[in-house]
This record gives sequence, structure tokens and C-alpha cells, in this order.
Amino acid sequence: MDFSNRLRYIRELRGLTQKQLGLAIGLSEKAAESTISQYERGEKRPRKNAIEKLALVLNVPDSALDLVPKAFPQGLLQRILFAEDEHGLQPYKIHNRCFIGPIEYEDGEFANFYKDLECWYEAYQKVTNSEWTEKQYLEWKLHYPYIKPSTVFDALKSDFIRDGYNIPDDETNLWKYVLLERNKPKK
Repeated sequence: MDFSNRLRYIRELRGLTQKQLGLAIGLSEKAAESTISQYERGEKRPRKNAIEKLALVLNVPDSALDLVPKAFPQGLLQRILFAEDEHGLQPYKIHNRCFIGPIEYEDGEFANFYKDLECWYEAYQKVTNSEWTEKQYLEWKLHYPYIKPSTVFDALKSDFIRDGYNIPDDETNLWKYVLLERNKPKK
């Protein structure tokens, strides 16, 4: 999913209109809707500082929006091939199937690599076992590793309650309410 589609997807997930999002990142009344529309149609690419504002308003890390589009599967394979040199990944063959993993994972930057994969597996199983909705799974992916699978909705909800928001109990209204309230101009 490229930037424009991710932006539209996350904006809609949050229940915001293009105009609401544009105003929340500080665009003028006149430019708010048209600028976000241009971003979502891929006609215009926001600068880094605009991506940071969008991420803040949408309550996602910058990296959830700012991905360099690559053709699939070749683009993914290219990233993996260069990860060998940059991060010490290597291919393995087990029972006639190929896998990738770190050369050394006892310490260093891959110390938690397999724990992270297990965390992903745990989150994926919650969806397949109908413990989570697709929406909850997406929230987890957007915020990983900051939020572990067992705490997605409850953690976000409790943060907003702690910050003094009187919020709705269902997810869709929670996001819309919190995003609009959190980004109101300070008086």
C-alpha cells in the first residue's frame, strides 16, 4: 500500500473527513480538503514535517505513513537482500523451504527478533481466532512495537481517560472523538 492509500485508509479508519484532517494539521479552511485530497490521489507528496503532523493527528508513528513505495514482490525482495548487509540477515533452508533470519541473534540488534516474530504471530492468531477485529489488528500493526498484542484498545483508551478525556466506549467513536479533541487549538 503506497503513501496515498495508507493515508486515506488510516484517515477513514479514524472517522475523519479530508477537511477535518487538513484543519487538524494546521491547513487553512480554504486549503484543508483540497490538499488532503491531493495527497490521497497521489498528485502531491507532503514534506517530512507535514507527514509528521499527519502522523501525530492520526495517532500513528511517522513510519506508518512514510514508506517508500516498492513493487511487490521484487521491492520486498530487494529490501531483504540489502538487509543481509545492513542487518545481518541470511537465508536458511529447512525441509525444502527457504526462510530468512539473523546470522547471530543472541545479542545485538536482533536480540529480540524472534520475540518480535512471536508477538506478531500472537497478534495474528487473535484475528484468526476472532478475539480481535481486523481494525484492532491494524491498530496493533500501526503501533508495533509500542503496543503489545494484549493491550491495543485498552491501552489507548486508558491513556486518553488518564489525560482527562471522557470518551465513548466503542472503537470508531473513540478514535473520532479523541483525534478531534486532542487536536483542537489551545485557547
